[in-house]
Amino acid sequence: MNAYVLIAIIGGVIGILPIVWRSKGTYVFLLLCAGSLLSASVSGSLVSEIRSAASTENIPVQNIVQGVLLLLPAVLAILISRGSVKKKKAPFHLLPSLAAGVLAYLWFIRVLPFDQFSRFENAEVTQQLMRIRDTALVAGILSSIALVFVEKPKPDELDSKKKK
Repeated sequence: MNAYVLIAIIGGVIGILPIVWRSKGTYVFLLLCAGSLLSASVSGSLVSEIRSAASTENIPVQNIVQGVLLLLPAVLAILISRGSVKKKKAPFHLLPSLAAGVLAYLWFIRVLPFDQFSRFENAEVTQQLMRIRDTALVAGILSSIALVFVEKPKPDELDSKKKK
């Protein structure tokens, strides 16, 4: 598989789909970060449970589990928050969504088997994205924090919803 194809798939689902479906980019970004933590910390014990339950000799279970744990929370955020962003607020969710797309690709190639990882790591598109990785992470965090505070419901809005 070509690096451009993988970036189109991963970046498209995690980075572009939230924009098209008007999902909350903040949730996608933050849950991608949570998925990265899950992938790094929980995958070992989960893999040993799967290996003890099933015959997985020629299957890269570790890589599959890490990939699923990485991307699943963000994909669920896209599906659950679909259509929840009003059109006038959609541009504000652009930055966290795009940052999530960049980071999803860079973090996903890390969980691939070594031979595939080294092939993707040396690709030109990956090298370009590696240069903006830290910027994408900081921009995603700051824009997500700002959006959480800006979009938080005001007490008047909560009271009017309760009365209806």
